[in-house]
Amino acid sequence: GVQTCALPIFNRDGRLAGRPQLSLQGLFEGDERDEAGEAIAEAIRDTIDDLPARKRYDDAAVKEAARVAVRRSVQETHGKKPTTEIHLVRL
Repeated sequence: GVQTCALPIFNRDGRLAGRPQLSLQGLFEGDERDEAGEAIAEAIRDTIDDLPARKRYDDAAVKEAARVAVRRSVQETHGKKPTTEIHLVRL
């Protein structure tokens, strides 16, 4: 099946520390994987940046926002809703 896994890493200020790490299975190959990965990472960044500051410290809220962003991004580009896991790391 189609699966995605995202790993956003946050610094102490509640901001993303770099690009979210992604694992994309069953949908993308070669250059398409790189392009899709960039689009998905950007969707995660934009979604998290739009969260109110207090919600950025709520792991459940961040995970759900990121999960929805990943699924929406893949659906818009490929018409599929992948099984999506979000693993959150705070430094």
